[in-house]
Amino acid sequence: MVPDEQLSRPVLVVDQKWKKSVAPVVSVFCLTYNHAHFIRNTIEGFLSQKTKFPVEIIIHDDASSDGTVEIVREYEGKFPHLINPIYQSKNRFSMGDELFTKFLLPKARGRYIAVCEGDDYWIDPLKLQKQVDIFNQHPDTIICGARAKTWSESKKNFTVTTPALDKDITCMTPKQLFYLGDWVKNCTRMIPKNLLLSIPAEYMMDYRHVHFILAKNPAGAFRCLDEVVAVYREHSGGVFSGAKPIEVQKGYFESARLIAKLYDDERAIIMRENALHAAKELFLTHSISLLERIFYIFQYTSLVFRNFSYLGIKRAFDRLIYRISIYLDRFPVLKTRLQYFYEFLENSNQHPKK
Repeated sequence: MVPDEQLSRPVLVVDQKWKKSVAPVVSVFCLTYNHAHFIRNTIEGFLSQKTKFPVEIIIHDDASSDGTVEIVREYEGKFPHLINPIYQSKNRFSMGDELFTKFLLPKARGRYIAVCEGDDYWIDPLKLQKQVDIFNQHPDTIICGARAKTWSESKKNFTVTTPALDKDITCMTPKQLFYLGDWVKNCTRMIPKNLLLSIPAEYMMDYRHVHFILAKNPAGAFRCLDEVVAVYREHSGGVFSGAKPIEVQKGYFESARLIAKLYDDERAIIMRENALHAAKELFLTHSISLLERIFYIFQYTSLVFRNFSYLGIKRAFDRLIYRISIYLDRFPVLKTRLQYFYEFLENSNQHPKK
């Protein structure tokens, strides 16, 4: 649907003048935590956008302590009509709050949501305009993405994180979205707000999984710009760095486990595999209590044994024995025996009998 009020041509968002009664078409969500070295690039990427419609920028700072807050306040003072910040006094993610659904979505007035974390940034000034045009031209679109480049802080180089696109992949079915959507970085996505509001909060414990949830929509389509519009940074200080790694993995595990229940085909198996990957991180840490570890190992076991046809009996026992051996470190003799058995299974797998 084309907005009732729009400009005749794209204009820098900082130069636009709208009545307060005119609602923004796009709400930009920016989650940040200790991103003082990056946040200026991120905000400048927002302010460089050229659109025909009004935009709002909602920046959620999760109790940064490195000067990020001061930088955000500086931009808020310069562009109060654009930047609408949320400043937390305590790190809410580490407290178990789902930032996306609890703080950002209720504040958004836009029809569409575009996400860019405080360490990523946009490099195409027409990103928002191009994506809204796609939604207007194709009302069945449930997600609009684009290509991105990844900057590795450790390697000091760029790589294109998404494959070269062709006409067959610039528009995908929900099932194709499920399988291929993971390479579409959050900093390139735009999603209708009404679809995000329709997702129960418990499924949004890790908003990186949103494409898995929206892929359940049989009538929708995923469309992708065949252009590089953003830069995704790989470094140790991501938006979740304020929380303990165990809390991040718990959220990922729970999200994947719940989403698996949405499907009754091979997609459920894939999500269980994602949950198992997160569970591996939980089991390899001793920072959670014994009761929590027991709880997760039982959940892990139930996920594995639900799909023998896919995982295979040997593979299921192989993983389970390995996990159990980790928890028996208080009983060295028994743990050693189990480890011998595990190594025997590994060797059997590598050298099958002819």
